[in-house]
Amino acid sequence: MTDDHFRNLINAIREGERLHSPIEEASICVTMLQLSNIAWKVGRVLTLNSSDAHILGDPGAEKLWQREYEKGWEPKI
Repeated sequence: MTDDHFRNLINAIREGERLHSPIEEASICVTMLQLSNIAWKVGRVLTLNSSDAHILGDPGAEKLWQREYEKGWEPKI
């Protein structure tokens, strides 16, 4: 991400500025990037669930999809 993207996001939140990259499109792009990085790191093709893009049958790759949060920064859903 560049400073322009961050500035646009902050301006969209604060001032209602139109996003240069709609959330729906950006989410797909970021997910594809993360999955390709995982495939590269484990050195193999990933099989994905077509409905939610979760990795299937590869515990090593699945572990890379997760993250650890600092205490107090865990998302609360």
